[in-house]
Parts: sequence; C-alpha cells; structure tokens
Amino acid sequence: MFVTVKNNSPAMQGVHTLDGVVWIPSGAKKTIEVADTRQLERLPFLDVGYTGAGVPLGDLPAPPPSLVAKVVCPATMAMTKKQLFALAEERGVEVESDYNKAELVRKINA
Repeated sequence: MFVTVKNNSPAMQGVHTLDGVVWIPSGAKKTIEVADTRQLERLPFLDVGYTGAGVPLGDLPAPPPSLVAKVVCPATMAMTKKQLFALAEERGVEVESDYNKAELVRKINA
C-alpha cells in the first residue's frame, strides 16, 4: 500500500519500504510503498497520511464525497493517535494499544 509520510523530527529519518530504506529529510514528505503501516505509526515523529475514509493513500480509489460524509466523520482523521485513543475511551469503544490510526478511526466510527 502507498502512504505519504512526513518527517517531523529535526534529523533525516530512514524508513523501511518494499524497495528498501528510503531517507526522508527533516520536514519533508514522501510517498512510499509499505506492506504494513504499524511500524510507521509507532514512531511519534512521523505523520502517516491517509484518505478521509481511513484508507492508506493509494490503496484504493477515493470514495465519492457524498458517501464519505455519510459513513466517516472527517474530523477524526485530523486527530492524532493520542486524541483518537482519548475519544475511544470517552465513547466507551474498546481498542487495542497497537492499533494504527486507520484502525482507530474505523473502530470509533463503527
């Protein structure tokens, strides 16, 4: 799956992709192909970009906006993982601590 990754750290960071290690300069964004986003999501200085539907970028075509408005609360995709965990707790939604952002959004909006 393809995702866009932004490096928010003050140093260049290397991330593992299907094609090997890709280096991302500080403050830069790169679109990369990975098998799983869980490793990327564990690093607090990396932002992994997803579509409004919680699907990694490039994985599936974007759904029509009318469908997204009915199914997904777009505000949840703008939240950090920490905020999503807090929202899940507030709503009484059971989530696992190793969920990535997309899994959290799906579980909260279910």
